[in-house]
Amino acid sequence: MTNRLIRVLFVDDEEHNLASFRAAFRRDFVVETCINPEDAVSLVQENEFHVVVSDQRMPEMSGIDLFSHLHPSNPDQVKILCTAYADIQVLMDALNRGQVFRFISKPWNEDELRVAIIDAYDQHLTRVKLKKSNQELLAALDELEKFIYTAAHDLRAPLLSIEGLIDLARRMPQQQAEFIDRIDQSIKRLDEQLVKMVQYYKASNKKLERQEINLAEEIKLVLESLRYLDAGRSIQTDIEIHPDLIITSDKVKLQAILSNLISNAMKYVDYSKPAPRIRVSGHKEENTLVLKVQDNGIGIAEENLSRVFGLFFTEGSRAKGSGLGLYIVHESVIRLGGRIDIESEKGKGTTFTLVLPDLKTAIADDY
Repeated sequence: MTNRLIRVLFVDDEEHNLASFRAAFRRDFVVETCINPEDAVSLVQENEFHVVVSDQRMPEMSGIDLFSHLHPSNPDQVKILCTAYADIQVLMDALNRGQVFRFISKPWNEDELRVAIIDAYDQHLTRVKLKKSNQELLAALDELEKFIYTAAHDLRAPLLSIEGLIDLARRMPQQQAEFIDRIDQSIKRLDEQLVKMVQYYKASNKKLERQEINLAEEIKLVLESLRYLDAGRSIQTDIEIHPDLIITSDKVKLQAILSNLISNAMKYVDYSKPAPRIRVSGHKEENTLVLKVQDNGIGIAEENLSRVFGLFFTEGSRAKGSGLGLYIVHESVIRLGGRIDIESEKGKGTTFTLVLPDLKTAIADDY
């Protein structure tokens, strides 16, 4: 990375020191200088500086006082203090109040200060990465907490239903056939939630396992696995994919995408329409797969389109799941280095369009 990306602010109350700093380092870094510490505070609020270098003894404000003003709003900014008078109290204040990264003696050595600025920039990058990692970790922990709570709730509901139905079957043997059917439905619902949990884990796994996949055959397998869905028995399913269409991808993630999109379309079928249907079509464009999953179901309200890929989002009164399905789809698509778009109109249906790279030639987000 070129040093010219490093933005440095130098603060000193003597003009000849500012001129010397500009002359020494303007070819190495993006340099701004300031003779007044109070003006420096305003300058930092209006501009981004990775490193601030300041003299310690200035009449309006000391370098340590300047740094203590800057630190709360700029914790990633790295400070270097230049001083010709360093006693133990100055050192302690610099470390405790000013969060100083390094001391440079005055008059400063040009090579030493140049190295110190480059090291300070490396420290800045480390702080930025650490803050980002901490934010991602906090977000992941929050997401995990929500997931555990929701998953526990969604798993417990069918178990309680099964327990109640077994009790009724014992007390009302003449209706056992009905209770067995309802128990069967609860078990399938429980199984679906467990599958979603496994898919959620695998969608979050960043490692990709590449293999050649016959897309038409994969969709047939998905449809077979979803045959127990009540709506699936009455929906016309049109598959418009060449039987020899092959794509190299992560099979687990692609299965999660197809399973969730197709099962979602089945769940939100519009029973008022004479011919409920799902259409899955796909073709290759150079090294990219374009796949569409369309339905003429109940559709999604316009105000909810921006939220459909969010964790735990469900649409309408018919929603029974945990709201993980489309989140899993979105995460899997991102991991595969692709994108997904949605078009929907309430009462008319929904179309999901996926654009996925063929991983035989493309580089996906594999880290």
